[in-house]
Amino acid sequence: MGLDPNLTNTLTQGLASSLLSQLDGSKAGNTAKRQIITVCGADEARAFSLEKGESAVLVDDSDDIIYIKECDSIGKSSIKAFRYEEIEMTEASGGVSRKEFDALKSDIADIKKMMEAGSGKLNSEKSKE
Repeated sequence: MGLDPNLTNTLTQGLASSLLSQLDGSKAGNTAKRQIITVCGADEARAFSLEKGESAVLVDDSDDIIYIKECDSIGKSSIKAFRYEEIEMTEASGGVSRKEFDALKSDIADIKKMMEAGSGKLNSEKSKE
């Protein structure tokens, strides 16, 4: 990734917080302790210890991977890994692009020509009567 490491870390922490919020929403009434931890690789993520009822978002500091590790009420833990990538965002201008404008202009010109051709044909038929 070509981003500034501090910016990447901030974005990653924000994404991790969002994932934790989603976990909270899916488990109504759960007051389990939640945390965000930085790890170095899948082995360290697997080895990360949790107490019963805990969840953690583990952010890999060497790869674009986020691990979600949970430990249920009987102490059994599970882990899921997600790869993330930067998506280029385009700014919404509220207008149309030049290409869209030119296409619309061309369509209007074509419609205008058809209407003029139709009007001329109609006028010539009326004059014959």
